[in-house]
Amino acid sequence: MAVKPLKNTVPSFQKARFIGLGGAGCAVAALMANQNSDSLEVLMCDTDHKLLGSLSDKGVSQKLFGPSTLKGLSCGGDATMGRKATRESASLCKELLSGTDLVFLVGGLGGGFATGAMQEFVQIAKEAQVPVICLVIRPFDFESPLRNAAARDAVSDLKKSGVPVFIVSNDVVARHQAEGRGAYEVFECANARLLEIALSLNQILTQQAIQTLDGRKLIETLQYYGVLDDGCMALGDAEGEISAEIALNEVLESSIFINEARHVWEGCIVFTTGGSKLTVADTRSIEARVKKEFAQNIDVLGGATMDPAFEERTRILVLAFPAQPETEATPDASLEADVVTPVETSLLPAMTRVPEPMVQVSHKNERGRKASEQQRTTKVEVRQEALKFESPSSSAGRFEKVEATLYKGENLDQPTWMRKGFDIRQCSV
Repeated sequence: MAVKPLKNTVPSFQKARFIGLGGAGCAVAALMANQNSDSLEVLMCDTDHKLLGSLSDKGVSQKLFGPSTLKGLSCGGDATMGRKATRESASLCKELLSGTDLVFLVGGLGGGFATGAMQEFVQIAKEAQVPVICLVIRPFDFESPLRNAAARDAVSDLKKSGVPVFIVSNDVVARHQAEGRGAYEVFECANARLLEIALSLNQILTQQAIQTLDGRKLIETLQYYGVLDDGCMALGDAEGEISAEIALNEVLESSIFINEARHVWEGCIVFTTGGSKLTVADTRSIEARVKKEFAQNIDVLGGATMDPAFEERTRILVLAFPAQPETEATPDASLEADVVTPVETSLLPAMTRVPEPMVQVSHKNERGRKASEQQRTTKVEVRQEALKFESPSSSAGRFEKVEATLYKGENLDQPTWMRKGFDIRQCSV
């Protein structure tokens, strides 16, 4: 599925709304408010009145959900309560999703308000025909199995709804960006990474650009591929005279290119944001370098915007789209298969392995089934090699280079049948 660049510089969306859900979402919304983006309206939503009060100095509009259901308290890590609170405040939800061209929903998954509310927001947005992009943070693997299961279920539900989902994993951030740091520092790094991804997408979709992609076709492309996790994204950000080169090197050191040979990619999009010195030639050079790093010959499209606040700063976001799995498993032609169990594959090639296709053999093929069972149960008899009788030396002892053991004229190192003069080859059993 290709995305064709436009020749003009008119953005596809004039106004976007950034809605932070729950504790993590509100933290990212607070960071976004400091960016002073004219094209992006920032909101905070939660059931916890105390949490919203602690962020009141950020100058962000705050909305309390489910006042009757939770009485201003948190969801306590229960996604069901978050869902109930959103349904109670459905009219408020519709109000937040109206009057805008594009919505970014941001939150941490694993339980609580964001996990339960995000799917409800998506359904209301679909009814209002408002495009939605979800940006979420996945919990650590060592956290409660219930939290990880809730996060997986939430991503699965969002994927079924047909909205694009960008996933930042705490484990990946801890491994690559915050190694050796505490949990709270990892959370801050994850929030910052999610913020940079949202800013890049917003700038290419809503702001005047020197190289613009068709935003609506881009949304369609993101919806088609569904879920993009850390293995499909690369982000580079640097400042200084050679900021573009440093940012590009950060991108090329990401898992996309380190593990590139393990996956099959269908395409790639490069978003570049820079200061007033950024030129089209610069962006073309960055795209060419990215394309060269792929061992596979794939299409690389690019978009670029200028932000006066960047000055000598450059930010590069690369999205690589994995090849889509086959919809049906092909059975062996030698088998008469009635039922083929479909292979459920993941669109996250860096996180999962695709299971081997399973085939149920029809009972009509009775001859083949019996032959197979007979082959499994048949024992193979292995005949032992016949040993030769060789009379040991009469002078050698039981150990090499040792004289024979003699007792009353008999060599005790020789077998009894030899000492007594028996010929066992003539004996019958």
